[in-house]
Amino acid sequence: MSDRPKIKIVRKGEAKAAEPVEEKTYPLHEEHQENHDDLSEKVPVSPEVNESQINYDDFVKPIPWLKIGVTVSVILGLIALIYFVVWPLFSNDDFESMDEMAIETNSEEAATLIKDQLPSGTEKIEDILSRDMTLRELMTEIGIPRSDVKTLEGEGNKYSIRRLRAGDKITIGHSEGAPEDVKMLIIEPKAEPYDFYLIDATALSIDKKDKKIEIRENHTAAIVEGTLGNTFIENNLNLKLISAIEEILAWSVDLFDVSDGDRFKVLYDEEFVNGKSNKIERIKALYFRKDDEDIYAFYYDEGQQGYFSELGQSMKKSFLATPIKYGGVITSGYGLRVHPVTGHAKQHLGTDFAAPEGTPIQAVADGIITKAEFKSNNGNYVKMRHDKVYETQYLHMQKFAPSLRVGSRVLQGDIIGYVGSTGLSTGPHVCYRFWKNNQQEDPRKENAGTGGRIASREIQDYYEYINPIKARLKEINYF
Repeated sequence: MSDRPKIKIVRKGEAKAAEPVEEKTYPLHEEHQENHDDLSEKVPVSPEVNESQINYDDFVKPIPWLKIGVTVSVILGLIALIYFVVWPLFSNDDFESMDEMAIETNSEEAATLIKDQLPSGTEKIEDILSRDMTLRELMTEIGIPRSDVKTLEGEGNKYSIRRLRAGDKITIGHSEGAPEDVKMLIIEPKAEPYDFYLIDATALSIDKKDKKIEIRENHTAAIVEGTLGNTFIENNLNLKLISAIEEILAWSVDLFDVSDGDRFKVLYDEEFVNGKSNKIERIKALYFRKDDEDIYAFYYDEGQQGYFSELGQSMKKSFLATPIKYGGVITSGYGLRVHPVTGHAKQHLGTDFAAPEGTPIQAVADGIITKAEFKSNNGNYVKMRHDKVYETQYLHMQKFAPSLRVGSRVLQGDIIGYVGSTGLSTGPHVCYRFWKNNQQEDPRKENAGTGGRIASREIQDYYEYINPIKARLKEINYF
């Protein structure tokens, strides 16, 4: 820039010559000076600029990098302060992650056993409300002074527990030998299985607390004697397991048609609330041996989710194992038999499931109702088409399901009628008939397809997953 001549503008009519002015020098910017040490020419600047003369070199000034850097830093600092300090104050903790909330809610510190809440030196009375009532009525009835009842009722408004329902559980903590001297009242609403309300009759306060929830791994095993239900009762097993097992094996085994010597093993997670068993959280694996056939089921949720056999086939099949919703004993199988009414030997093309009159009958698969009528031999019966290959039929019904119509579409497990003894029948049962390509077949021997299997690219991972679980099942001893 120092090589460039000084440019001056002289207005027309003015003298071209001007008096010399004193030169004043400004150092170049430090960065420029470092890189251009040989450019040391001084830049002249007039202390007073005549209106008729403008020296453009006067506008060449160093860039204030330091000032810009400080300004940017201050702006970024203010943004950070607003985002991390000011904004959360007005956000109602909306940014708190749900996982952290769940961990806090279910933590050991937050969860509480009810028995640990009662003050030392008190006795307790436990009861179940037999009728709906107000909180005021309950507190007055158990002996809390009226003046305290009014205060506690106001406290209860915070949690909307002014009204209690039949079935709610209450625990009264009172002084030893003095039931009228109530120290504490605990309410466990039936509609809120994981919470309870602690009413301190001394401090005149009400708090809502979380019950302690634990998930424990458990196992059980037994050899069937009589029915499955009796086996559970006689061995003092958790009866909640029966329905859980039935849901998994509904496509493979009729659990109401088990025999002496059949056996099972179950590995499962159980939920305990307030130290008591609440429900079966999930069956991890089970083994069932029926009629010398070994059946395994494993829960798997990597890629696909559900229960699968030891070969990776889905436990859900196209057809349920039984048309009886709750129970049913096979009294006559598919094949040659002597008819109980006519006394003639005849090929029986169905499977008879005996059950109490009125027991629900379910559709064994999705389908369309093609017939729902009465015939002298069949009695009230329903016929369904499932696809181009399969049909099923259900005979001797007491009555049809109220909404059932020819042309109706029903889903697997839907109720289509009720067990009866109409038509040519000697007792309440359903004769279940199964067609494949217009030919009647034995449904227990017919492989009617499955609900899929583990993908081939995942099957090796599945085997590696179930092998140690299968080994654990084998180690479980029978009762």
